[in-house]
Amino acid sequence: MYSHIKKFARQLRERNIWHVAIAYPAAAFALLQAVEFFVNNYQLNSKLLTVAIIVCVGALPIALIWNWCHGRLGVQAVSRQETWFYSVTAALTAVAVGWYWVTSTEPATADLAKSSTPVEMSIAVLPFESDGGSAELDYLRDGIPESLIHTLSAIPNLKVISRFSAFALRDKVRQPQEIGRLLNVTRILSGQLERNGDNVVVRATLVDTRDGREVWGTRLVRPMTEILELEETITSDLGAALQLKLPARAAFFRGSERVDSTAYRHYLQGRFLTHGSTGEEIDRGLTHLREATAIEPAFAPAYAAIADAMIVKAFFSASAPSAIVGEARTAAQSAIALNPDLPEAYASLGSILMFFDYDWSASEDAFKKAISLGPTSSTAYYRYSNLLTALGRFDQALQMAKNAVESDPISIGALHALGFAKLMGGDFEGAAAAFGNAIEIHPGWTWGYVKKSLAHALMGDRDEALAMAEKTEELIGGWGSAFLQGWLAWVYSVTEQEELLQRVVARVSQGIEENRIEEPFGVAITYLAAGKLRTGLDWAERTVDEQSPNAVFWNVGTADHMQLGPAELREDPRFIELLQRMNLRD
Repeated sequence: MYSHIKKFARQLRERNIWHVAIAYPAAAFALLQAVEFFVNNYQLNSKLLTVAIIVCVGALPIALIWNWCHGRLGVQAVSRQETWFYSVTAALTAVAVGWYWVTSTEPATADLAKSSTPVEMSIAVLPFESDGGSAELDYLRDGIPESLIHTLSAIPNLKVISRFSAFALRDKVRQPQEIGRLLNVTRILSGQLERNGDNVVVRATLVDTRDGREVWGTRLVRPMTEILELEETITSDLGAALQLKLPARAAFFRGSERVDSTAYRHYLQGRFLTHGSTGEEIDRGLTHLREATAIEPAFAPAYAAIADAMIVKAFFSASAPSAIVGEARTAAQSAIALNPDLPEAYASLGSILMFFDYDWSASEDAFKKAISLGPTSSTAYYRYSNLLTALGRFDQALQMAKNAVESDPISIGALHALGFAKLMGGDFEGAAAAFGNAIEIHPGWTWGYVKKSLAHALMGDRDEALAMAEKTEELIGGWGSAFLQGWLAWVYSVTEQEELLQRVVARVSQGIEENRIEEPFGVAITYLAAGKLRTGLDWAERTVDEQSPNAVFWNVGTADHMQLGPAELREDPRFIELLQRMNLRD
Protein backbone atom coordinates (compact mmCIF):
# COMPACT_ATOMS: atom_id res chain seq x y z
CA MET A 1 0.00 0.00 0.00
CA TYR A 2 2.76 2.38 1.01
CA SER A 3 4.74 1.57 -2.12
CA HIS A 4 1.74 2.45 -4.33
CA ILE A 5 1.31 5.79 -2.59
CA LYS A 6 5.03 6.49 -2.92
CA LYS A 7 4.96 5.60 -6.61
CA PHE A 8 1.92 7.83 -7.20
CA ALA A 9 3.60 10.74 -5.42
CA ARG A 10 6.71 10.28 -7.56
CA GLN A 11 4.61 10.32 -10.72
CA LEU A 12 2.87 13.52 -9.62
CA ARG A 13 6.26 15.12 -9.15
CA GLU A 14 7.73 13.81 -12.39
CA ARG A 15 4.73 14.85 -14.45
CA ASN A 16 4.75 18.38 -12.96
CA ILE A 17 1.19 18.22 -11.67
CA TRP A 18 2.23 20.82 -9.13
CA HIS A 19 2.44 23.29 -12.03
CA VAL A 20 -1.33 23.03 -12.38
CA ALA A 21 -1.87 23.30 -8.63
CA ILE A 22 -0.03 26.62 -8.62
CA ALA A 23 -0.75 28.12 -12.02
CA TYR A 24 -4.40 27.15 -12.46
CA PRO A 25 -5.84 29.03 -9.43
CA ALA A 26 -3.85 32.13 -10.42
CA ALA A 27 -5.06 31.96 -14.02
CA ALA A 28 -8.65 31.32 -12.94
CA PHE A 29 -8.51 34.25 -10.53
CA ALA A 30 -7.18 36.54 -13.27
CA LEU A 31 -9.97 35.42 -15.60
CA LEU A 32 -12.66 36.06 -12.98
CA GLN A 33 -11.20 39.49 -12.21
CA ALA A 34 -11.30 40.36 -15.91
CA VAL A 35 -14.90 39.17 -16.27
CA GLU A 36 -15.92 41.13 -13.17
CA PHE A 37 -14.27 44.26 -14.59
CA PHE A 38 -16.16 44.05 -17.88
CA VAL A 39 -19.45 43.23 -16.13
CA ASN A 40 -19.14 46.23 -13.82
CA ASN A 41 -17.85 48.72 -16.37
CA TYR A 42 -19.61 47.75 -19.60
CA GLN A 43 -23.11 46.92 -18.33
CA LEU A 44 -22.79 43.22 -19.16
CA ASN A 45 -25.08 40.65 -17.61
CA SER A 46 -23.84 39.73 -14.12
CA LYS A 47 -24.60 36.05 -14.86
CA LEU A 48 -21.39 36.02 -16.90
CA LEU A 49 -19.41 35.92 -13.67
CA THR A 50 -21.10 32.67 -12.61
CA VAL A 51 -20.62 31.30 -16.13
CA ALA A 52 -16.90 32.01 -15.83
CA ILE A 53 -16.79 30.10 -12.52
CA ILE A 54 -18.54 27.08 -14.11
CA VAL A 55 -16.05 27.14 -17.00
CA CYS A 56 -13.11 27.30 -14.60
CA VAL A 57 -14.45 24.33 -12.62
CA GLY A 58 -15.05 22.33 -15.82
CA ALA A 59 -11.62 23.13 -17.20
CA LEU A 60 -9.79 22.02 -14.06
CA PRO A 61 -10.00 18.23 -14.69
CA ILE A 62 -8.99 18.83 -18.32
CA ALA A 63 -5.91 20.75 -17.15
CA LEU A 64 -5.01 18.00 -14.67
CA ILE A 65 -5.37 15.16 -17.19
CA TRP A 66 -3.49 17.08 -19.87
CA ASN A 67 -0.60 17.72 -17.53
CA TRP A 68 -0.61 14.09 -16.36
CA CYS A 69 -0.42 12.79 -19.90
CA HIS A 70 1.91 15.43 -21.30
CA GLY A 71 4.23 16.25 -18.42
CA ARG A 72 7.96 15.97 -18.79
CA LEU A 73 7.89 12.16 -18.59
CA GLY A 74 4.38 11.62 -19.87
CA VAL A 75 3.20 10.25 -23.20
CA GLN A 76 3.20 13.01 -25.82
CA ALA A 77 0.65 11.60 -28.24
CA VAL A 78 -3.03 12.36 -27.53
CA SER A 79 -4.78 9.07 -26.89
CA ARG A 80 -8.34 8.15 -27.87
CA GLN A 81 -9.27 7.93 -24.17
CA GLU A 82 -7.98 11.48 -23.64
CA THR A 83 -9.98 12.82 -26.54
CA TRP A 84 -13.10 11.11 -25.22
CA PHE A 85 -12.54 12.53 -21.72
CA TYR A 86 -11.95 16.08 -22.99
CA SER A 87 -15.03 15.96 -25.22
CA VAL A 88 -17.33 14.63 -22.50
CA THR A 89 -16.04 17.13 -19.92
CA ALA A 90 -16.42 20.05 -22.32
CA ALA A 91 -19.94 18.89 -23.26
CA LEU A 92 -20.97 18.58 -19.59
CA THR A 93 -19.57 22.04 -18.87
CA ALA A 94 -21.49 23.50 -21.83
CA VAL A 95 -24.70 21.82 -20.62
CA ALA A 96 -24.14 23.23 -17.11
CA VAL A 97 -23.61 26.72 -18.53
CA GLY A 98 -26.71 26.49 -20.71
CA TRP A 99 -28.87 25.15 -17.89
CA TYR A 100 -27.71 27.91 -15.56
CA TRP A 101 -28.22 30.66 -18.15
CA VAL A 102 -31.76 29.56 -18.98
CA THR A 103 -33.00 28.81 -15.46
CA SER A 104 -31.22 31.51 -13.42
CA THR A 105 -33.16 34.67 -12.56
CA GLU A 106 -30.12 36.65 -11.48
CA PRO A 107 -30.63 40.31 -12.60
CA ALA A 108 -28.34 42.36 -14.79
CA THR A 109 -25.98 44.78 -13.07
CA ALA A 110 -27.26 47.72 -15.10
CA ASP A 111 -30.41 47.96 -13.00
CA LEU A 112 -28.70 48.91 -9.77
CA ALA A 113 -31.83 50.27 -8.15
CA LYS A 114 -33.50 46.87 -8.35
CA SER A 115 -30.69 44.32 -8.30
CA SER A 116 -29.36 44.61 -4.76
CA THR A 117 -30.40 42.06 -2.17
CA PRO A 118 -32.02 43.67 0.90
CA VAL A 119 -30.04 43.39 4.09
CA GLU A 120 -31.71 41.72 7.06
CA MET A 121 -32.43 45.02 8.84
CA SER A 122 -33.12 47.97 6.55
CA ILE A 123 -35.62 50.79 6.82
CA ALA A 124 -37.05 53.73 4.89
CA VAL A 125 -38.71 56.56 6.77
CA LEU A 126 -41.38 58.05 4.52
CA PRO A 127 -42.67 61.64 4.75
CA PHE A 128 -45.60 61.76 7.14
CA GLU A 129 -49.10 62.59 5.94
CA SER A 130 -51.12 65.49 7.34
CA ASP A 131 -54.71 66.58 7.31
CA GLY A 132 -53.80 69.81 5.48
CA GLY A 133 -54.72 73.36 6.27
CA SER A 134 -51.70 74.01 8.50
CA ALA A 135 -48.37 75.37 7.31
CA GLU A 136 -46.72 74.07 10.47
CA LEU A 137 -47.87 70.53 9.75
CA ASP A 138 -46.46 70.85 6.23
CA TYR A 139 -42.93 71.32 7.52
CA LEU A 140 -43.37 68.82 10.35
CA ARG A 141 -44.43 66.04 8.00
CA ASP A 142 -40.95 66.31 6.43
CA GLY A 143 -39.02 67.53 9.45
CA ILE A 144 -39.90 64.74 11.87
CA PRO A 145 -39.06 61.91 9.42
CA GLU A 146 -35.81 63.64 8.41
CA SER A 147 -34.71 63.91 12.04
CA LEU A 148 -35.59 60.24 12.57
CA ILE A 149 -33.45 59.37 9.54
CA HIS A 150 -30.50 61.24 11.06
CA THR A 151 -30.80 59.36 14.34
CA LEU A 152 -31.38 55.91 12.85
CA SER A 153 -28.50 56.35 10.38
CA ALA A 154 -26.06 56.36 13.30
CA ILE A 155 -27.01 52.78 14.26
CA PRO A 156 -24.40 50.24 13.13
CA ASN A 157 -25.60 47.47 10.78
CA LEU A 158 -28.90 49.23 10.09
CA LYS A 159 -29.36 50.34 6.49
CA VAL A 160 -31.38 53.56 6.41
CA ILE A 161 -32.56 55.02 3.12
CA SER A 162 -31.87 58.75 3.16
CA ARG A 163 -34.51 61.36 2.55
CA PHE A 164 -34.07 61.89 -1.19
CA SER A 165 -35.31 58.46 -2.22
CA ALA A 166 -37.79 58.01 0.60
CA PHE A 167 -39.36 61.41 0.02
CA ALA A 168 -39.55 60.89 -3.75
CA LEU A 169 -42.52 58.63 -3.06
CA ARG A 170 -44.51 61.48 -1.53
CA ASP A 171 -48.21 61.46 -2.37
CA LYS A 172 -47.86 58.26 -4.40
CA VAL A 173 -50.11 55.44 -3.26
CA ARG A 174 -47.98 52.29 -3.18
CA GLN A 175 -48.20 48.96 -1.44
CA PRO A 176 -45.51 48.18 1.17
CA GLN A 177 -44.14 45.36 -0.97
CA GLU A 178 -43.67 47.73 -3.94
CA ILE A 179 -41.92 50.32 -1.77
CA GLY A 180 -39.68 47.60 -0.39
CA ARG A 181 -38.73 46.56 -3.91
CA LEU A 182 -38.09 50.11 -5.12
CA LEU A 183 -36.03 51.15 -2.11
CA ASN A 184 -34.55 47.73 -1.35
CA VAL A 185 -35.62 47.73 2.32
CA THR A 186 -37.34 45.28 4.62
CA ARG A 187 -39.27 47.84 6.68
CA ILE A 188 -40.95 51.21 6.16
CA LEU A 189 -41.96 53.73 8.80
CA SER A 190 -44.87 55.96 7.94
CA GLY A 191 -47.01 58.35 9.94
CA GLN A 192 -49.93 60.74 10.06
CA LEU A 193 -50.08 64.18 11.71
CA GLU A 194 -53.14 66.02 13.00
CA ARG A 195 -53.48 69.40 14.69
CA ASN A 196 -55.63 69.40 17.84
CA GLY A 197 -55.62 72.87 19.32
CA ASP A 198 -52.10 73.56 20.57
CA ASN A 199 -51.19 69.89 20.32
CA VAL A 200 -50.00 67.69 17.49
CA VAL A 201 -51.24 64.10 17.23
CA VAL A 202 -48.85 61.61 15.64
CA ARG A 203 -49.66 58.08 14.53
CA ALA A 204 -46.58 56.13 13.44
CA THR A 205 -46.56 52.64 11.93
CA LEU A 206 -43.74 50.26 11.05
CA VAL A 207 -44.55 47.71 8.32
CA ASP A 208 -42.57 44.68 7.12
CA THR A 209 -42.35 45.07 3.33
CA ARG A 210 -41.88 41.33 2.78
CA ASP A 211 -45.42 40.43 3.87
CA GLY A 212 -47.15 43.78 4.53
CA ARG A 213 -47.45 42.98 8.25
CA GLU A 214 -47.54 45.81 10.80
CA VAL A 215 -44.80 45.12 13.35
CA TRP A 216 -45.11 48.24 15.48
CA GLY A 217 -47.32 51.26 15.94
CA THR A 218 -47.87 54.15 18.32
CA ARG A 219 -50.08 57.18 18.90
CA LEU A 220 -48.64 60.23 20.63
CA VAL A 221 -50.05 63.61 21.63
CA ARG A 222 -47.63 66.46 22.40
CA PRO A 223 -47.73 70.27 22.48
CA MET A 224 -46.45 71.95 19.33
CA THR A 225 -43.63 73.36 21.45
CA GLU A 226 -42.31 69.86 22.24
CA ILE A 227 -41.49 68.54 18.76
CA LEU A 228 -37.98 67.52 19.76
CA GLU A 229 -39.31 65.48 22.68
CA LEU A 230 -41.88 63.93 20.36
CA GLU A 231 -39.15 62.75 17.97
CA GLU A 232 -37.14 61.32 20.86
CA THR A 233 -40.14 59.34 22.06
CA ILE A 234 -40.84 57.89 18.60
CA THR A 235 -37.19 56.95 18.16
CA SER A 236 -36.93 55.40 21.61
CA ASP A 237 -40.13 53.34 21.23
CA LEU A 238 -39.12 52.24 17.72
CA GLY A 239 -35.67 51.21 18.91
CA ALA A 240 -37.15 49.17 21.74
CA ALA A 241 -39.55 47.43 19.36
CA LEU A 242 -36.68 46.50 17.00
CA GLN A 243 -34.27 45.73 19.85
CA LEU A 244 -31.79 48.31 18.57
CA LYS A 245 -29.27 50.23 20.62
CA LEU A 246 -29.87 53.88 19.79
CA PRO A 247 -27.15 56.55 19.82
CA ALA A 248 -27.43 59.52 22.13
CA ARG A 249 -29.16 62.49 20.57
CA ALA A 250 -26.06 64.48 21.50
CA ALA A 251 -24.30 62.86 18.54
CA PHE A 252 -26.50 64.99 16.29
CA PHE A 253 -27.05 68.07 18.46
CA ARG A 254 -23.57 68.35 19.98
CA GLY A 255 -22.76 71.98 20.65
CA SER A 256 -26.02 72.64 22.51
CA GLU A 257 -26.91 70.86 25.70
CA ARG A 258 -30.57 71.40 24.88
CA VAL A 259 -31.92 72.96 21.71
CA ASP A 260 -34.45 75.72 22.12
CA SER A 261 -37.83 74.55 20.83
CA THR A 262 -38.39 77.71 18.76
CA ALA A 263 -34.95 77.37 17.18
CA TYR A 264 -35.68 73.76 16.37
CA ARG A 265 -38.95 74.64 14.67
CA HIS A 266 -37.13 77.24 12.55
CA TYR A 267 -34.60 74.56 11.68
CA LEU A 268 -37.31 72.14 10.54
CA GLN A 269 -39.06 74.86 8.52
CA GLY A 270 -35.74 75.85 6.96
CA ARG A 271 -34.88 72.29 5.97
CA PHE A 272 -38.34 71.82 4.48
CA LEU A 273 -38.05 74.95 2.31
CA THR A 274 -34.40 74.55 1.24
CA HIS A 275 -35.28 71.17 -0.25
CA GLY A 276 -37.62 73.02 -2.61
CA SER A 277 -37.08 73.43 -6.33
CA THR A 278 -36.80 77.23 -6.67
CA GLY A 279 -34.38 79.90 -5.56
CA GLU A 280 -37.19 81.69 -3.76
CA GLU A 281 -37.92 78.62 -1.63
CA ILE A 282 -34.25 78.27 -0.76
CA ASP A 283 -34.06 81.93 0.28
CA ARG A 284 -37.09 81.54 2.54
CA GLY A 285 -35.59 78.42 4.04
CA LEU A 286 -32.28 80.18 4.67
CA THR A 287 -34.14 82.90 6.57
CA HIS A 288 -35.50 80.25 8.97
CA LEU A 289 -32.12 78.54 9.33
CA ARG A 290 -30.38 81.83 10.10
CA GLU A 291 -33.07 82.56 12.68
CA ALA A 292 -32.41 79.16 14.25
CA THR A 293 -28.71 80.00 14.67
CA ALA A 294 -29.55 83.45 16.04
CA ILE A 295 -31.71 81.88 18.75
CA GLU A 296 -29.36 78.93 19.34
CA PRO A 297 -25.81 80.01 18.32
CA ALA A 298 -24.35 76.56 19.10
CA PHE A 299 -26.84 74.59 16.96
CA ALA A 300 -24.46 72.75 14.59
CA PRO A 301 -27.06 71.08 12.28
CA ALA A 302 -28.52 74.48 11.40
CA TYR A 303 -25.11 75.72 10.23
CA ALA A 304 -24.60 72.55 8.19
CA ALA A 305 -28.01 73.06 6.58
CA ILE A 306 -27.11 76.66 5.69
CA ALA A 307 -23.89 75.51 4.02
CA ASP A 308 -25.69 72.85 1.99
CA ALA A 309 -28.44 75.24 0.88
CA MET A 310 -25.92 77.86 -0.21
CA ILE A 311 -24.05 75.30 -2.34
CA VAL A 312 -27.28 74.28 -4.08
CA LYS A 313 -28.16 77.94 -4.58
CA ALA A 314 -24.81 78.60 -6.26
CA PHE A 315 -25.71 76.22 -9.09
CA PHE A 316 -28.63 78.22 -10.42
CA SER A 317 -28.41 81.64 -8.82
CA ALA A 318 -28.07 84.69 -11.03
CA SER A 319 -25.80 86.14 -8.35
CA ALA A 320 -22.07 85.54 -8.61
CA PRO A 321 -21.24 82.38 -6.64
CA SER A 322 -18.44 84.30 -4.91
CA ALA A 323 -21.15 86.25 -3.08
CA ILE A 324 -22.60 82.95 -1.87
CA VAL A 325 -19.52 80.89 -1.12
CA GLY A 326 -18.34 83.00 1.81
CA GLU A 327 -21.41 82.28 3.90
CA ALA A 328 -21.38 78.61 2.91
CA ARG A 329 -17.76 78.23 3.98
CA THR A 330 -18.31 79.99 7.32
CA ALA A 331 -21.40 77.90 8.02
CA ALA A 332 -19.64 74.60 7.24
CA GLN A 333 -16.63 75.48 9.36
CA SER A 334 -18.89 76.60 12.23
CA ALA A 335 -20.81 73.32 12.09
CA ILE A 336 -17.58 71.31 12.25
CA ALA A 337 -16.22 73.40 15.11
CA LEU A 338 -19.42 72.82 17.08
CA ASN A 339 -19.81 69.14 16.14
CA PRO A 340 -16.73 67.44 14.65
CA ASP A 341 -18.79 64.28 14.04
CA LEU A 342 -21.45 65.77 11.76
CA PRO A 343 -21.09 64.15 8.31
CA GLU A 344 -23.28 66.71 6.51
CA ALA A 345 -20.86 69.49 7.46
CA TYR A 346 -17.89 67.67 5.92
CA ALA A 347 -19.86 66.89 2.75
CA SER A 348 -20.62 70.61 2.37
CA LEU A 349 -17.02 71.57 3.07
CA GLY A 350 -15.82 69.04 0.48
CA SER A 351 -18.16 70.59 -2.08
CA ILE A 352 -16.87 74.10 -1.37
CA LEU A 353 -13.25 72.97 -1.69
CA MET A 354 -14.08 71.22 -4.97
CA PHE A 355 -16.37 73.63 -6.80
CA PHE A 356 -14.90 76.95 -5.68
CA ASP A 357 -11.37 76.47 -4.31
CA TYR A 358 -10.09 73.76 -6.69
CA ASP A 359 -8.32 72.21 -3.70
CA TRP A 360 -8.71 68.63 -4.86
CA SER A 361 -6.76 66.92 -2.07
CA ALA A 362 -8.50 68.77 0.76
CA SER A 363 -11.87 68.19 -0.90
CA GLU A 364 -11.22 64.46 -1.14
CA ASP A 365 -10.20 64.34 2.53
CA ALA A 366 -13.44 66.08 3.52
CA PHE A 367 -15.59 63.67 1.51
CA LYS A 368 -13.78 60.68 2.97
CA LYS A 369 -14.39 62.07 6.45
CA ALA A 370 -18.08 62.60 5.67
CA ILE A 371 -18.40 58.99 4.46
CA SER A 372 -16.55 57.58 7.48
CA LEU A 373 -18.92 59.44 9.82
CA GLY A 374 -22.06 58.74 7.79
CA PRO A 375 -21.55 55.63 5.65
CA THR A 376 -25.18 55.72 4.46
CA SER A 377 -24.97 59.32 3.21
CA SER A 378 -25.88 59.29 -0.46
CA THR A 379 -24.97 62.99 -0.78
CA ALA A 380 -21.38 62.43 0.34
CA TYR A 381 -20.99 59.50 -2.04
CA TYR A 382 -22.33 61.20 -5.15
CA ARG A 383 -20.52 64.48 -4.54
CA TYR A 384 -17.31 62.53 -4.03
CA SER A 385 -18.11 60.73 -7.28
CA ASN A 386 -18.38 64.13 -9.01
CA LEU A 387 -14.95 65.08 -7.66
CA LEU A 388 -13.41 61.86 -8.93
CA THR A 389 -15.09 62.34 -12.32
CA ALA A 390 -13.66 65.88 -12.58
CA LEU A 391 -10.21 64.44 -11.89
CA GLY A 392 -10.63 61.69 -14.50
CA ARG A 393 -10.56 58.87 -11.94
CA PHE A 394 -13.54 57.17 -13.51
CA ASP A 395 -13.33 53.69 -11.98
CA GLN A 396 -13.35 55.18 -8.48
CA ALA A 397 -16.06 57.64 -9.46
CA LEU A 398 -18.26 54.76 -10.62
CA GLN A 399 -17.77 52.91 -7.34
CA MET A 400 -18.79 55.97 -5.30
CA ALA A 401 -21.79 56.52 -7.57
CA LYS A 402 -22.85 52.90 -7.12
CA ASN A 403 -22.54 53.35 -3.35
CA ALA A 404 -24.76 56.43 -3.62
CA VAL A 405 -27.39 54.50 -5.60
CA GLU A 406 -27.24 51.65 -3.10
CA SER A 407 -27.93 54.12 -0.29
CA ASP A 408 -30.54 56.08 -2.26
CA PRO A 409 -31.90 53.93 -5.12
CA ILE A 410 -34.08 56.62 -6.68
CA SER A 411 -32.18 59.79 -5.76
CA ILE A 412 -31.64 61.98 -8.81
CA GLY A 413 -28.25 63.09 -7.50
CA ALA A 414 -27.06 59.50 -7.12
CA LEU A 415 -28.46 58.35 -10.47
CA HIS A 416 -26.95 61.38 -12.20
CA ALA A 417 -23.51 60.71 -10.71
CA LEU A 418 -23.62 57.15 -12.06
CA GLY A 419 -24.57 58.18 -15.60
CA PHE A 420 -22.26 61.20 -15.60
CA ALA A 421 -19.18 59.20 -14.57
CA LYS A 422 -19.88 56.73 -17.38
CA LEU A 423 -20.47 59.55 -19.89
CA MET A 424 -17.30 61.48 -19.11
CA GLY A 425 -15.32 58.25 -18.95
CA GLY A 426 -16.31 57.32 -22.49
CA ASP A 427 -18.70 54.47 -21.65
CA PHE A 428 -21.46 55.97 -23.76
CA GLU A 429 -23.56 52.83 -23.95
CA GLY A 430 -23.40 52.47 -20.16
CA ALA A 431 -24.26 56.14 -19.73
CA ALA A 432 -27.30 55.83 -22.00
CA ALA A 433 -28.48 52.83 -19.98
CA ALA A 434 -27.92 54.63 -16.66
CA PHE A 435 -29.75 57.78 -17.72
CA GLY A 436 -32.46 55.62 -19.28
CA ASN A 437 -32.96 53.88 -15.95
CA ALA A 438 -33.09 57.27 -14.22
CA ILE A 439 -35.80 58.70 -16.47
CA GLU A 440 -37.87 55.55 -16.06
CA ILE A 441 -37.94 56.42 -12.35
CA HIS A 442 -38.24 60.21 -12.93
CA PRO A 443 -40.06 60.67 -16.28
CA GLY A 444 -39.99 64.46 -16.07
CA TRP A 445 -36.26 64.81 -15.38
CA THR A 446 -35.01 67.06 -18.18
CA TRP A 447 -31.31 66.51 -17.50
CA GLY A 448 -31.74 62.78 -17.85
CA TYR A 449 -33.06 63.19 -21.39
CA VAL A 450 -30.43 65.67 -22.60
CA LYS A 451 -27.50 63.67 -21.20
CA LYS A 452 -28.92 60.43 -22.56
CA SER A 453 -29.20 62.28 -25.87
CA LEU A 454 -25.50 63.19 -25.81
CA ALA A 455 -24.52 59.61 -24.91
CA HIS A 456 -26.40 58.31 -27.95
CA ALA A 457 -24.88 61.02 -30.14
CA LEU A 458 -21.34 60.16 -29.07
CA MET A 459 -21.82 56.46 -29.80
CA GLY A 460 -23.20 57.24 -33.26
CA ASP A 461 -26.89 56.56 -32.61
CA ARG A 462 -28.16 59.74 -34.26
CA ASP A 463 -31.86 58.85 -34.38
CA GLU A 464 -32.13 58.10 -30.67
CA ALA A 465 -30.00 61.14 -29.82
CA LEU A 466 -32.34 63.43 -31.74
CA ALA A 467 -35.41 61.78 -30.23
CA MET A 468 -34.07 62.46 -26.74
CA ALA A 469 -33.14 66.02 -27.73
CA GLU A 470 -36.67 66.58 -29.04
CA LYS A 471 -38.08 65.34 -25.71
CA THR A 472 -35.77 67.76 -23.90
CA GLU A 473 -36.98 70.67 -26.04
CA GLU A 474 -40.55 69.66 -25.31
CA LEU A 475 -39.95 69.60 -21.55
CA ILE A 476 -38.14 72.94 -21.35
CA GLY A 477 -40.60 74.78 -23.58
CA GLY A 478 -38.05 76.72 -25.62
CA TRP A 479 -35.50 77.87 -23.01
CA GLY A 480 -35.09 76.16 -19.64
CA SER A 481 -31.67 77.68 -18.98
CA ALA A 482 -28.50 78.63 -20.81
CA PHE A 483 -26.92 75.50 -19.35
CA LEU A 484 -29.56 73.24 -20.91
CA GLN A 485 -29.22 75.10 -24.20
CA GLY A 486 -25.48 74.43 -24.11
CA TRP A 487 -26.02 70.69 -23.79
CA LEU A 488 -28.49 70.76 -26.69
CA ALA A 489 -25.91 72.63 -28.78
CA TRP A 490 -23.40 69.91 -27.91
CA VAL A 491 -25.81 67.20 -29.11
CA TYR A 492 -26.62 69.02 -32.34
CA SER A 493 -22.92 69.60 -33.03
CA VAL A 494 -22.01 65.91 -32.61
CA THR A 495 -24.99 64.80 -34.74
CA GLU A 496 -24.16 67.46 -37.39
CA GLN A 497 -27.55 69.16 -37.17
CA GLU A 498 -26.39 72.61 -38.25
CA GLU A 499 -29.84 74.20 -38.46
CA LEU A 500 -30.81 73.05 -34.97
CA LEU A 501 -27.41 74.12 -33.65
CA GLN A 502 -27.81 77.64 -35.01
CA ARG A 503 -31.26 77.89 -33.42
CA VAL A 504 -29.67 77.21 -30.05
CA VAL A 505 -26.94 79.78 -30.72
CA ALA A 506 -29.64 82.33 -31.57
CA ARG A 507 -31.55 81.58 -28.35
CA VAL A 508 -28.44 81.96 -26.24
CA SER A 509 -27.49 85.20 -28.01
CA GLN A 510 -30.95 86.56 -27.29
CA GLY A 511 -30.62 85.44 -23.67
CA ILE A 512 -27.40 87.43 -23.40
CA GLU A 513 -29.07 90.53 -24.87
CA GLU A 514 -32.00 90.18 -22.46
CA ASN A 515 -29.73 89.52 -19.46
CA ARG A 516 -31.26 86.08 -18.85
CA ILE A 517 -27.97 84.19 -18.45
CA GLU A 518 -27.86 82.67 -14.98
CA GLU A 519 -24.30 81.34 -15.33
CA PRO A 520 -21.65 81.36 -18.09
CA PHE A 521 -20.87 77.66 -18.49
CA GLY A 522 -23.83 76.93 -20.77
CA VAL A 523 -22.95 79.89 -23.00
CA ALA A 524 -19.35 78.70 -23.27
CA ILE A 525 -20.23 75.19 -24.41
CA THR A 526 -22.81 76.61 -26.85
CA TYR A 527 -20.20 78.67 -28.66
CA LEU A 528 -17.58 75.93 -28.51
CA ALA A 529 -20.06 73.44 -29.96
CA ALA A 530 -20.74 75.93 -32.76
CA GLY A 531 -17.00 76.12 -33.51
CA LYS A 532 -16.61 79.71 -32.24
CA LEU A 533 -13.35 79.13 -30.37
CA ARG A 534 -12.53 82.71 -29.38
CA THR A 535 -16.00 83.56 -28.09
CA GLY A 536 -16.27 80.17 -26.38
CA LEU A 537 -12.96 80.76 -24.59
CA ASP A 538 -14.13 84.23 -23.50
CA TRP A 539 -17.08 82.64 -21.73
CA ALA A 540 -15.02 79.67 -20.49
CA GLU A 541 -12.69 82.11 -18.72
CA ARG A 542 -15.72 83.72 -17.14
CA THR A 543 -16.71 80.36 -15.63
CA VAL A 544 -13.51 80.44 -13.58
CA ASP A 545 -13.57 84.20 -12.94
CA GLU A 546 -17.14 83.96 -11.63
CA GLN A 547 -16.63 80.61 -9.85
CA SER A 548 -19.22 78.69 -11.84
CA PRO A 549 -19.46 75.28 -10.08
CA ASN A 550 -19.52 73.45 -13.42
CA ALA A 551 -16.10 74.78 -14.41
CA VAL A 552 -14.48 71.82 -12.61
CA PHE A 553 -15.53 69.59 -15.51
CA TRP A 554 -13.67 71.51 -18.24
CA ASN A 555 -10.79 69.05 -18.37
CA VAL A 556 -12.81 65.84 -18.75
CA GLY A 557 -15.57 67.47 -20.78
CA THR A 558 -13.18 68.52 -23.53
CA ALA A 559 -11.35 65.19 -23.88
CA ASP A 560 -11.12 63.99 -27.48
CA HIS A 561 -13.84 61.37 -27.08
CA MET A 562 -16.34 64.02 -25.91
CA GLN A 563 -16.16 65.90 -29.27
CA LEU A 564 -16.74 69.37 -27.78
CA GLY A 565 -15.32 72.35 -29.63
CA PRO A 566 -12.69 72.73 -32.33
CA ALA A 567 -9.82 70.23 -32.38
CA GLU A 568 -7.31 72.92 -31.37
CA LEU A 569 -9.19 73.82 -28.16
CA ARG A 570 -7.16 71.72 -25.72
CA GLU A 571 -3.84 73.06 -26.98
CA ASP A 572 -4.93 76.68 -27.06
CA PRO A 573 -2.76 78.70 -24.60
CA ARG A 574 -5.83 80.37 -23.09
CA PHE A 575 -7.47 77.02 -22.38
CA ILE A 576 -4.26 75.57 -20.93
CA GLU A 577 -3.99 78.58 -18.61
CA LEU A 578 -7.64 78.11 -17.61
CA LEU A 579 -6.96 74.50 -16.56
CA GLN A 580 -3.82 75.59 -14.72
CA ARG A 581 -5.83 78.12 -12.74
CA MET A 582 -7.99 75.24 -11.51
CA ASN A 583 -4.98 73.03 -10.72
CA LEU A 584 -6.08 70.60 -13.43
CA ARG A 585 -2.95 70.89 -15.56
CA ASP A 586 0.71 71.48 -14.75
